Amino acid sequence: MNSIFNAFNDFRANLVRALVYEVSRVSLIFIFLYLGLSVVGALLGFVGASLLSFLALLAMLLARMRNFVFGKAKQVDWKRIVRFTGYLTVGSISWTVFAYVDSVMIGIFLPSEEVGFYRTAYNIVNAVAGIVALPGVLFPVFVQLEGRDLTRAFDRILRYASIIAFPCSFGLGVIAEPLIRFVYGSEYLPASGVMAVLSLLILRSALGFWGALFSSKEMPEYPVYATFVGMILNIVLNYLLILKMGILGAAIATVISNGVVWFVLAILSSRFFGVAVRASYILKPMLSASIMAGLLYYAGFASLVDAIFKVLRGW
Repeated sequence: MNSIFNAFNDFRANLVRALVYEVSRVSLIFIFLYLGLSVVGALLGFVGASLLSFLALLAMLLARMRNFVFGKAKQVDWKRIVRFTGYLTVGSISWTVFAYVDSVMIGIFLPSEEVGFYRTAYNIVNAVAGIVALPGVLFPVFVQLEGRDLTRAFDRILRYASIIAFPCSFGLGVIAEPLIRFVYGSEYLPASGVMAVLSLLILRSALGFWGALFSSKEMPEYPVYATFVGMILNIVLNYLLILKMGILGAAIATVISNGVVWFVLAILSSRFFGVAVRASYILKPMLSASIMAGLLYYAGFASLVDAIFKVLRGW
């Protein structure tokens, strides 16, 4: 339902949904666990939070866009809708396999505790990536732009997103060890190396505009094809690297396969829309962030607070 609000350039729904979901999830899980429901209680907490966030968005929709819901319906091209939603469905399935195949294969080839270490690092990276994720809100912008206007808008978005993404990615990689020690304890320090590698996925979240761009032009098949290729590559690389390098190999495989998908869609975007990634917009923030990360790593950290302070000061 967030997509409806985003289509009208109303992004307050994202904040409402996140607040309702997170607050209700924590509250409900605590209540159910207190009542002794254990694992079932945790699952009920997630379900209840999802339901409450849906109801909150539904209330907002009825309050602000009643005419959109109950107004007179216009004739639509159902073939276009079915085609578009069909590709999105296939893409969602492919992306789900893409996102979880590494954890599944770790569970097959390695001891179960290795899965816990890997998911610990992955969850922290995903949390940070969600903060800097811009592509999800750019769909309505790309819909309205064509030709030179699209190129200008893309260049501007890419430049500012790079300034945010590279320091976040490299900085998180540098402070991986003190952050994991602070959040999970010293027992989970084997996840620090994995987190340093997976932190590069933040770049995908912040700079992965391609899905929104293709969808806005009613060409969702290309991200689906690229994701499917990336999924196959991810499976092959995970099989090869997990056996040799353990969970660090899984992290490397995930980053490589995501990078391949990004570059394939970047090439296709340049071909179809004339939108190209300017090297200067990428190289300058990357070089600056690399110098920052190198100096911070060399200086070392006394604590997590000291690490975060140095990262912010280096930024």
